[in-house]
Amino acid sequence: AFVLVAAAYVPNNRIRAAVGHPMVLGVKVWAFAHLIANGTLSAVVLFGAFLAWAVADFVAARRRDRRAGIERRAEDGALAGGAV
Repeated sequence: AFVLVAAAYVPNNRIRAAVGHPMVLGVKVWAFAHLIANGTLSAVVLFGAFLAWAVADFVAARRRDRRAGIERRAEDGALAGGAV
């Protein structure tokens, strides 16, 4: 999860090109791992809320990217459409 969060700040990398939004994916991995490890009601509410937010944010970000014409290509590590 921390590698994905750090990849969000590295300019022009293959992880961002392949995943699209690595910080949001890192939050999803982190929240899901905590949901598996902690079974208390408070942990389920807290980490479940983080997971639900991350899923909703990822969907919204992908829709926003499609509307803006941003295409992600993992093979060359770049973003099409002129976005960085």
